[in-house]
Amino acid sequence: MKNINFLKAILFFCIIAFTVSCTEDFQEPAVTTGSTLAVVMDGNSELDIFYATLTKTNLLKSLNSNNSGSYTVFAPHDSAFLAYFRGALTQPAYQESDVITYINETLSTTSTITIAALAGRLNYHMVSSVVELSSISTNVFTTINGARLSLSKNGSLIFLNANIAPNGTYSSTGGSGAKVYLAGSLPSIEASNGKIHVINKVLTAVSVANSVAAAYGLGVNYATNPATITGGSETGGDATGTDFDIFAYALRITGVVKSILPNQAPLPDFTVFAPTDDAFRAYLGDVMPVSIVQENAAIQLLKGMNIDDLTNLVKYHVTTGRLLSTDLSNAQILATLNTGKSMVINKTSGGALNVIDNNAVSVNAAVNGNVNLTNAGVYYRIGAVLLPQ
Repeated sequence: MKNINFLKAILFFCIIAFTVSCTEDFQEPAVTTGSTLAVVMDGNSELDIFYATLTKTNLLKSLNSNNSGSYTVFAPHDSAFLAYFRGALTQPAYQESDVITYINETLSTTSTITIAALAGRLNYHMVSSVVELSSISTNVFTTINGARLSLSKNGSLIFLNANIAPNGTYSSTGGSGAKVYLAGSLPSIEASNGKIHVINKVLTAVSVANSVAAAYGLGVNYATNPATITGGSETGGDATGTDFDIFAYALRITGVVKSILPNQAPLPDFTVFAPTDDAFRAYLGDVMPVSIVQENAAIQLLKGMNIDDLTNLVKYHVTTGRLLSTDLSNAQILATLNTGKSMVINKTSGGALNVIDNNAVSVNAAVNGNVNLTNAGVYYRIGAVLLPQ
């Protein structure tokens, strides 16, 4: 019995010694210190309006904690917010102080700009990770509001959701393209829980439900067997030669719409070079003035084509990924969904874009207008039907 008690005593002291040793070895994790994103913005005189909007929408709290993760904030400069509020409120004489007063005293759930709408827009300017601009080439990020945001480099400049037009201006339908300030008094700003990049416009969030297929009025219901395609009507023509009624029908009848709108989440990105109705009618040999009757007649001609040939033709206008004009370069070769067939980008020194087939013998199609951005890719309007060789 004494031996048993002696062994118990030794075991007890061993446990005590082990516990004390572990206590001495344990170290509290280092606490992140320094100025948070909220504190940094509060002290920046170029971001007064942005700070006021974050405060009013109650979004500032998460940016004021070192324990709620790291963020990248694309912060519109005061001049950008001033332009936004002047336009949205039709108050061209508003000054910065007027905007801040409106935010603090008038902005509500029922005001012209509602708190909910503003919060959704602001969340499109934030990403829940640190984005280092020095290391990006072309990237797509999912923002806090769930929609995707595109970053592109063009020389030494960095753009968000942007298309560079031949005249040097940049914009993006549905995306309100912006430029990141990288020099002068507005370089990227470090904080303890993230980074701030100051931009020159207030972004418009892209609809999460929007895709390149939806842009043509097309949808796919995968709950049915077989899947049901909506849109792209045989009688969907109109008298507008610059839209895509014929291309929409081609996407439908070939089933290519299911490739660009697959049954998966999140949806993948595609870039579509979409021939206009005028382009398709010229391809089919119809040079008469546009009319509803002629567009529907063109659709009937497509219906009579060999389905494999038409499918390959349509696939030749689609490439994977989202390619804004800032991502395209001269002589760039793009593989298409038509396996083994590629197209070539022609980009002039002035920024004008053309797309041609791989042999450069059939089509030199001008890319007209700005890139149209969706949440699952982009599409361009082109002035000719591309012919795979």
